[in-house]
Amino acid sequence: MAGRFRFHDDLLNILEPVEHLHPHPRNVNMGDTDAIIESIQTNGFTAPLLVQRSTGYIVAGNHRYAAALELGATQLPVIWLDMDDEQALRYMLADNRSTRLGKDDLGLLAGVLDDLQETERGLVGTLFDDQYLETLHEALNDPFTEDDTEDYAKQNSGHVCKCPECGWESTKR
Repeated sequence: MAGRFRFHDDLLNILEPVEHLHPHPRNVNMGDTDAIIESIQTNGFTAPLLVQRSTGYIVAGNHRYAAALELGATQLPVIWLDMDDEQALRYMLADNRSTRLGKDDLGLLAGVLDDLQETERGLVGTLFDDQYLETLHEALNDPFTEDDTEDYAKQNSGHVCKCPECGWESTKR
C-alpha cells in the first residue's frame, strides 16, 4: 500500500518512486481522472505504467499516474521500455486510439453488469451505474436496425433517443 490504495501483489517488485516518472508532454488523450480514482479505490492499482527508459515519460498510463498522485502515491509499478522518441509517440498514440476503436458487445455487457449488480457491492468500481444498466436494457429490448431507423423515428416523434454507450442524445421529430 502506498498512498490511499493498494497494489496488486504481483506488482510489488516493480515499484518505482514517482519522482522518476513524468507524464508525457505530447499525450493527446484527455482521460477522466475522477473515474480512474474511483476504479483504483475499488479495484486497486492492477496494471503497471509503461515508461520510456531514456526520458521517464509515461507512454501508457498517464491518467492512472495522475489519479495515483491525487491519492497520495509515492511509488508506482513500472515496466521500463527501451524505445526512441518516435517509437514512444507511435506506441502512445496507438494505445490511446485502439481503445477508442473498440466497442462493447452490449448484450454481453448487460449480462456481466446484471451479474455484478446482484453481488454485495453491486456496480461499484465498474464505472457503470443503475441508470446506465436500465437504459441499456431498454435499448436491447427495443432494438432496431439502420433500415428501421426512419420508421422508428416517425413512430416515436418527439422521442429522445440516448446511446447507452456514450450518452449522446437525439430528439426524433
